[in-house]
Amino acid sequence: MTPFRNAWNRVIYAGWSLVYNGLIQLPPYRRGRELLWRMAEPVAGERVLLVGVGTGIDLDYLPAGATVTGIDLSPSMLRLARRRAEDHNRAGRNLGVQFIQGDAQQLPCVEGEFDLVVLALILSVVPEPVPCLAEAVRACKPGGRILVFDKFLAESAQPRPIRRIINLLTRVFGTDINRRFEEIAAGLPLKVCEDRPLAPGNSFRAIELRHTPSRPAEQ
Repeated sequence: MTPFRNAWNRVIYAGWSLVYNGLIQLPPYRRGRELLWRMAEPVAGERVLLVGVGTGIDLDYLPAGATVTGIDLSPSMLRLARRRAEDHNRAGRNLGVQFIQGDAQQLPCVEGEFDLVVLALILSVVPEPVPCLAEAVRACKPGGRILVFDKFLAESAQPRPIRRIINLLTRVFGTDINRRFEEIAAGLPLKVCEDRPLAPGNSFRAIELRHTPSRPAEQ
């Protein structure tokens, strides 16, 4: 199923790339991303991985001189991200950015390569979110941080029938709105440092995690 879903997502996000920058400025997305980066507090010199970099909007929040790798499945999204990086560097921000077309479920990077890994609106998009988060953990150095912003069901909540019906439609267009973060993260060597629910209806969450390979997973 994953190869088919990846191929379908490439098609879907070629279309989404035409309107994505406008969509991502809607209040729930903008506020969530702003909160996520306030939690991240990146500093110059950190090696940052943006999983599902999309059109590169996260580059707006990075400090000048940051060393960044952006990975995305969609060539259309990556073209827009490269343009955004070029605009930043023409403005003198001197971002060291590398873009790679790749699968978030099989990241093309070595173990422990990054200080900070950011997954903004990607765990609800990939066909298999568990290997996606596991790959983020693999790419993050021990003691490093993983930041997640996405829409999740509460741990004990059951989706209402209307939500199940809506999810059938949203999945066609590339997003599953019925995933639970706790199920995705179960068993991974992660400590939850901060978990902030966001409007509307606390369905969005900004989560800061610490890679703690010497300890059992903490929730």
